[in-house]
Amino acid sequence: MQPVAGKIEPAVRVVVNDVVQQGVTPTLPLKDGDRVAFVPIVGGGGKSP
Repeated sequence: MQPVAGKIEPAVRVVVNDVVQQGVTPTLPLKDGDRVAFVPIVGGGGKSP
């Protein structure tokens, strides 16, 4: 599987209060006390030879 040409894939998932966020932008509203994690996306999902 190859990435789509011209599309930048995210390198991390953003998790706020145990919920994975979709389509995150810098305007994501966060409140004091929110738990935030940046979880790296590793591997390409392809089969090894």
